[in-house]
Amino acid sequence: MKTKQIKMMFFVLIVVSALIFRPSEAQMKIQSWICSSEQIAPIVNVSGCFDALKLALGSEKFVRLLSKDCCNAVNILPHCLLIVSPGVEYNTIVLRDLCSQ
Repeated sequence: MKTKQIKMMFFVLIVVSALIFRPSEAQMKIQSWICSSEQIAPIVNVSGCFDALKLALGSEKFVRLLSKDCCNAVNILPHCLLIVSPGVEYNTIVLRDLCSQ
């Protein structure tokens, strides 16, 4: 290979690797929408609420497990993404809809 070709290949390699390892703006925006531990404190403080929400999100027949105190805590939550399990997050609007059933 000629020197010009080697330099060009090296430049292309640097550009491609920079694009691969740089987080996209969309990923950074999603990270800012995830609920913090302070934001989910109302549902954590109600005994069994978080587990009842996980079950209700999995199947409609478990919606009856949501207590009135749990639904009151859900209605206090701000709009954010609640991480239910690794890789699975739900908007708090969905949780409010479960409580309104």
